[in-house]
Amino acid sequence: MAFYRNGDLDRALADFDAAIQLDPRSASAYIDRSVVLYRKAEPDRAFADIAQAMRIEDSLKAAARPHRPPAPPPKH
Repeated sequence: MAFYRNGDLDRALADFDAAIQLDPRSASAYIDRSVVLYRKAEPDRAFADIAQAMRIEDSLKAAARPHRPPAPPPKH
């Protein structure tokens, strides 16, 4: 993030690439990288990273939900 704050987008991008390599399930790394990509005028890649971050968040939420057995059929 320090490189981003200093305006060094290429080094910031390399840092976020490395962070994603270390933890491909880090939604925040994808979001941070998307900001850099957007600033580098690469909106397609930026939006792809946002979509990936959303998929990660959705899968984490689904995994955190308690499993409930199906409801019994209604009685007639």
